Amino acid sequence: MEIGGLSIYLTILFIQKSASFSGNVHYVQTVTHCPQDKTEWNIRSAAINCNVTSEYMCLANEKRTSLLEICITISGTSISPGLCAVLNKSNVDLHSCDHFTDGCPDRFYNLKEMFLYPKCAAIGDGCFLAEPSCVRPTSNSQMSTMTKQSTEMQTESKKAGAHSITLCYVSISDQFSKR
Repeated sequence: MEIGGLSIYLTILFIQKSASFSGNVHYVQTVTHCPQDKTEWNIRSAAINCNVTSEYMCLANEKRTSLLEICITISGTSISPGLCAVLNKSNVDLHSCDHFTDGCPDRFYNLKEMFLYPKCAAIGDGCFLAEPSCVRPTSNSQMSTMTKQSTEMQTESKKAGAHSITLCYVSISDQFSKR
């Protein structure tokens, strides 16, 4: 009986150490930050209608350029120590964080506990901020410049979005007026 138990344990350990897991992702939204505690986690989960058959996750995209909230139909998945989750299309890839300066998960954790490891969702310029190789601003003036540039890009993006909606509307209107 001990051998069977060991076999099951090793099988579970192998599955949890795999490089990714997949499920049915049925909601994706870009966000500026992930929940920092269980209360925030539960509020966001309810707000996007993740229910008993799906799990809420907030994680970086595969390029580490944005944070995403998702609902994924998957159950009983825990993540091994030394790994952070990232979304790669419809798969959740597991990224080694053993080289992080701090904040790498040091125990098994389930999807509902991801908020305990905020360094797994702290990203910038295509990398995790806890990675020693990740370039971060070194002064307040650099941070101020980056914040200003980010605000300008968001403003331009919003303007472009408004124009494309207007153009789409005009195009549709022209189609109907010609009939």
